[in-house]
Amino acid sequence: MSIAKGRKQQVCKKRAGVKFIDFAPFDYQAFTVTAGEISTIPAAITEVFRYEVKGAQNVFSSEPTVSKENGTVEYKEGLIAQLSGVSKESFVESGQLVCGSYLAFVHDFNGKVYVGGLTNGLDVLTAPFSTATMSVLVTAEGMESAYPPLLSSAAIIALEALVSTQYVTP
Repeated sequence: MSIAKGRKQQVCKKRAGVKFIDFAPFDYQAFTVTAGEISTIPAAITEVFRYEVKGAQNVFSSEPTVSKENGTVEYKEGLIAQLSGVSKESFVESGQLVCGSYLAFVHDFNGKVYVGGLTNGLDVLTAPFSTATMSVLVTAEGMESAYPPLLSSAAIIALEALVSTQYVTP
């Protein structure tokens, strides 16, 4: 089989975009990735913080860069998320995002969950607040050694159990 032969485009009704994002502090958790999928959430992750996002400006991307000198490939991950509906509590919480590196569990509208910052964390570069949109626009990036893996259905169920109902306090 040759990859040069291409693949047939499947006819399906898929919706693009980001539905919500779960953040967890990055602490070099040991994930096991098999064939691009994570089947379990490490026990070190005890809580994640969910942000619902709306609009087309929310983007999670991974861009490979190949070194011509040594043949290595690095993947620059980028996350742009407009955290809207900011309350007093969530405003303080989103301000804490600039204080460290994070894992981002990015949920799309098709039931898939991508894990960003898996081996090196995502570093928040900016998080400005706007009264025009009553939102915080988070920009984060990181370098990884592969495309972001997906969570298995069992790992998605385990992640749901970790979503915090509390706000982060300073």
